[in-house]
Amino acid sequence: MLQEVIVDPDSGRRVVEFTNGKLRGNVAQSVAYSYALQRDLSYADLLDSVQEVDRDSMEPIKRSAELNADAEIINAIEACIKGGIEKKMDLKQAVAKQCRTGERSVLTVLDKYTGTDAAVHRWDYVVRDRGAKVYHLLERPQEPQAVS
Repeated sequence: MLQEVIVDPDSGRRVVEFTNGKLRGNVAQSVAYSYALQRDLSYADLLDSVQEVDRDSMEPIKRSAELNADAEIINAIEACIKGGIEKKMDLKQAVAKQCRTGERSVLTVLDKYTGTDAAVHRWDYVVRDRGAKVYHLLERPQEPQAVS
């Protein structure tokens, strides 16, 4: 199976991943490649632009692509929590309405970024009366400032 992972307009490259769904023989489970996006390249130049992306580089690329895909819902969840909508079911309904998406999609994103590691997660929750999950935002680690 072939899946586009990300299109990076800054570098002018697209990253795609091939995933082996049926193991037949001694082949890799997955492999990724990047290639140039310029329209004016000749076919030979396009083929020459193909580069394998190593596995260590794929995790940050995939994480960045997921963050980009989830950005609208993440921003809406953060805005709702800041605005006082903190209970899981209230968040689900408010964000689904605001983003015009399904509640299941909101719950998927809510669960994906829930946890205590601020480098990976965006929010966490505590269980209150009657089992209500009440969410709060995590302090985001600050990015290092460039020294001039």
